[in-house]
Amino acid sequence: MVSGQRSPIGWRPADTDSDEEELLELGADLLGAYVRHDPTIAKPILADNFLTLSDDGDEGSKASELELIEKNTDIEALEADEVEVRMYGEAASVTSLVMVKTREGRSRQVRLTHLYTRRDGRWQAVMGQGTPVVRGWRRPRDDRDEGKTFGVHSGQRSMEGEPGDR
Repeated sequence: MVSGQRSPIGWRPADTDSDEEELLELGADLLGAYVRHDPTIAKPILADNFLTLSDDGDEGSKASELELIEKNTDIEALEADEVEVRMYGEAASVTSLVMVKTREGRSRQVRLTHLYTRRDGRWQAVMGQGTPVVRGWRRPRDDRDEGKTFGVHSGQRSMEGEPGDR
């Protein structure tokens, strides 16, 4: 979603729907890599200097993230909601609220943030962070949140909402 209604300093709407659409597809592909345990999906998306920050404060690299994707076979499905794209010239952020479902039937919500830069004409993720959502507290949803979701279930990706609606 890109909404021009609220404009923090430095924020501006996407130049084109194609940038937003490409970033949303990259985000869905990253989720798909985790569900399929296939690091080859994520490898071209993550920049060589990719930095990840885990929910316990640890830092990781592209190599450690690709290893995690391959070895973490506990994930059954990832469903992203409240997906928002913010453009900053040749950089962008993609945030979402992700429901993580495990093969053991457990689930939890994580707020994901990925930062992208355009390099050699294509978008690459340079940073990612996942923050667990504390049960019992959630910000009120507003009209900006409607109609922007994507999910991956057992390797099948689906997107809802039109790029122009986000």
